[in-house]
This record gives sequence, C-alpha cells and structure tokens, in this order.
Amino acid sequence: MARRPESFLVYLGDHDFVLTSGISSWTQEYLKKVALSDYGLTKADLDSSKFYNLRNYVYSQASDMHLYQILVDQGYDAFRQTVLDIVIPG
Repeated sequence: MARRPESFLVYLGDHDFVLTSGISSWTQEYLKKVALSDYGLTKADLDSSKFYNLRNYVYSQASDMHLYQILVDQGYDAFRQTVLDIVIPG
C-alpha cells in the first residue's frame, strides 16, 4: 500500500521551539532597554510586575518572533519604535 508523503513531512512550526526558546530571552533584553529609556522604569523595576505587565502587553500585541525579526532586519531603533507604537509612554 502506498503511503502518502504528508505523513513524513516535518514542518518548521512543529519544531519552532528550537528558534523561539532563545528569541524570548533575546527580545526581552532589548525590551528592558526600552523600558529603562522610555518608560521610566528602574533596574529594580525590571524584576517586578511593572516590567512584567509591560512585557506581557507588548507580547500580546506582537509576537516575540515578529519583534525579533524587526530587530534583526531593521535594527534596535525600529524595534524600539514598534514597542513605542504598541504602548505609548505616559
């Protein structure tokens, strides 16, 4: 009996954890820089709910993979601007 080839294919989405496990921590480091420079957070705030709330809201509006792609393709300034577009500093 012939087997359909679909059962042998492995899609990137099936193994994206290899890529995304690093991306979350990498983008979070740049998000911390934005938090310090643009949102008035202190270094102590980076380990508190103040930063976690910012991080969670940003990631709910743009995936960490998307933010990483912006960072790699367009640089930190574009990454920063994307975050600022998502959460307007008060």
